[in-house]
Amino acid sequence: MPKMAKGVIFMVNFSFSKVCVHDGKFHVDDVLAVSLLKLFGFEGEVVRTRDPKEWETPDTLAVDVSGAYDGIRFFDHHQDGSPSRDEYYSLEGAPETPYCAAGLLWKHIGRQMAQRYGVEDGIDKFFKAIDEEIIMPTDYYDNGIDIPESFCQSDPLLYRMISSINDDDPVSKDQDRRFELAVYHLTGLLGFYFERLANQLKAESEIKIAFEDAAARGLRYVRIRPNHQGWKGVLQNSDELWSKTSDIRCVIGTRGDEFAIIMMPKTRESWTDMRFRLNQSLKEKFPEFVFIHKNGFMGVIKNLDRIDEILDKLEKM
Repeated sequence: MPKMAKGVIFMVNFSFSKVCVHDGKFHVDDVLAVSLLKLFGFEGEVVRTRDPKEWETPDTLAVDVSGAYDGIRFFDHHQDGSPSRDEYYSLEGAPETPYCAAGLLWKHIGRQMAQRYGVEDGIDKFFKAIDEEIIMPTDYYDNGIDIPESFCQSDPLLYRMISSINDDDPVSKDQDRRFELAVYHLTGLLGFYFERLANQLKAESEIKIAFEDAAARGLRYVRIRPNHQGWKGVLQNSDELWSKTSDIRCVIGTRGDEFAIIMMPKTRESWTDMRFRLNQSLKEKFPEFVFIHKNGFMGVIKNLDRIDEILDKLEKM
């Protein structure tokens, strides 16, 4: 995780300690942009203004205001020739759209954000997941671009919720406080979301390592941790990893003080046809079994002292 001095953020070899966004009515775009900066480590002053004098100093970043974009200090999208987004993901018939200010910002800090949350293998997945689920909808709605109904039937809930925080009088003295409130709550929600996504991607990386290590050592089972419950999806999405699992009989996960044994399937397409099935008769030979499912695809055991004997027995059945 990058080390940052309080109130200072480093991006594209440039540091700043103040952020300017426009005053008046706020939207998801400007609230989201400031929230992203806070999650990236910025703790400096946020000024809501349209006065160019406020962003003249070289330690100031202008977001969603200034009428300029350079990818260093200026991240506005209201000017002619504002960049259009690069990727549209799964949206059928997607019309082109300029980036919103938060979108321009995400282009530059998104992959660094992944690293900030400890993602090493899966940086592009982190970047694209946020880009598709959060940034792209904001690009469309903030730029007023019509999109196919298949993408979204109405304004995103987040868009409407943040808009509802505005004062009826957009130039009221209370508007800045409401903006701060919107930023505070969105930053918290995004922080939890980013953390969960990062943990998911880190777990996927650990799952791959666990399977590759078991295969390289010629083991017939793979040990997984409690946060590795997505191991089936990892196998289904990787031809290379699946090809290494032919000798693996089961996956073992912790279940409190006990262990869950989940038998490996014969194919990635079907998770009901197992390579081997646990048999109820195993309970007689191995009393450490607490439970064996009647369909034989999984069981619960007190300890793993005789796991190799159990697998030997299964192969002889």
